[in-house]
Formats: sequence, structure tokens, C-alpha cells
Amino acid sequence: MRDGFGVALNGGPFEPGDGLAHVDFTWIGQTQFGIRLKAIRLERKLTQKQFAELVGISVDFLRLIERGINAPSFEVLERIAGRLRLPVRDLFDFRRGVTRA
Repeated sequence: MRDGFGVALNGGPFEPGDGLAHVDFTWIGQTQFGIRLKAIRLERKLTQKQFAELVGISVDFLRLIERGINAPSFEVLERIAGRLRLPVRDLFDFRRGVTRA
């Protein structure tokens, strides 16, 4: 059952029959992560090439991460956080401003 704004009233945003059962919602997290990583990179005034070299990944892989198509391994996440001098958890705090250097 939905209210007048299309919001499900059963506690969740989707209902059976919405046609969304096939959607992989982890993609949403990857997309948010990529957007956040790109924002941090741009705030630090780093090109994709500079950032990829700093972290030890290819520019192509960085592009895929920033576009939400691919996700970094835990090892790469730790390197990213270390090179940015951020705790790993801050990379996933999509509500925060960027900051820290």
C-alpha cells in the first residue's frame, strides 16, 4: 500500500510487484562511494592520473570506481584512506563534507 506520494506504507520503500526485485542495490552504494571519492580527489586538486599513481592503481580502474561500475578491494581501500590521511569509514560517510589533508 502506498500513500499519495508513492511511498510504501509497509515500512519499506518498495513493494512486491514493483518490478524492482532484480535491481542490485549494492550498485547505489558503489555509485555514492565513487562520487565521494571523486569529490575528495578534486578537493585535493589531484588529477585522475596523479591520484591513481598515489594509490597504486590504474587510471582506468579509478575511472570505473568513480563511475560506480567497479569497487576497490579492501587492500586498495586501505591504501586510498592512508594516502588521503582519512579513516576508511570517512570514505563511506556520504553525509560529510570532504576536508582533512
